[in-house]
Amino acid sequence: MSESAKAVSVVFLILSAIASVFIWAGAGIPSTPIVWGLRVGLPALTVVTIIVLALAPRRKDIAPDFLRRLLGKPFEKDGVCFSILPTSKDGTAYLNIVFQNRYASPCTFHFVIYPREAPFSIELDEQEFAGIAMEIECQGGVFGVARTPIGVPTGFQGVRTRYNIAAKTHYPDGKGLPLRFRRGSPVADPGAYGRAFAAVAVTVAASLAHGHISLHSRLTWVTLTLPKSVAEDSPSTQVTEINVLWRPDEPVYGVDDKLSESLAN
Repeated sequence: MSESAKAVSVVFLILSAIASVFIWAGAGIPSTPIVWGLRVGLPALTVVTIIVLALAPRRKDIAPDFLRRLLGKPFEKDGVCFSILPTSKDGTAYLNIVFQNRYASPCTFHFVIYPREAPFSIELDEQEFAGIAMEIECQGGVFGVARTPIGVPTGFQGVRTRYNIAAKTHYPDGKGLPLRFRRGSPVADPGAYGRAFAAVAVTVAASLAHGHISLHSRLTWVTLTLPKSVAEDSPSTQVTEINVLWRPDEPVYGVDDKLSESLAN
């Protein structure tokens, strides 16, 4: 059940419960066939709504919830759940987005992260660490890792820092059948989306070097510790590597090992 449907159901439950009490206990209400229909129907609808709300979280997933099982409760943006893991290898830092599409249809997932201390309009030539933007193509139901190399200024290496994150999803053919029902922690939508992502590419240089990126002030934030002893400058050639670890109808065993291997390489 979507959050909007759940909210509507809760409102309906409250109103139907109030109406049931009134129709039974209200003074001076005539016992007409319509009134008796409401006296029977409203409590029945109230009970049915309670049952629906109680059973909705217990629906069985078609696809395994790898993210929650392996990494804890993830973030989510409109159907794409994800966790953020920085790693390093051979003196290069990487930002890993471990993701899973909750729906059967493919989508494009846009993601941006930058230090929380920065203002909401980031002028690149005024910031030491402007941030990272990524674009990930997510096939239906897949679980995978998107990784891009990043440069980490000395002041951010090994330091726990809060970062703003925002995301946007686009399902060109609609979301299709839901494969998982438990949602992640919601992530804010970028403000001025068209301007912010007009030139989104898979690298910081290509996606953020066009001037500035304006984001809505009510952003989600996450605390990360970026690796130490890594390069400060971003590689001249940056490519986001996407490693799909599981697809629907594939065996589920060994996925945790595939994740560990993908993060280590």
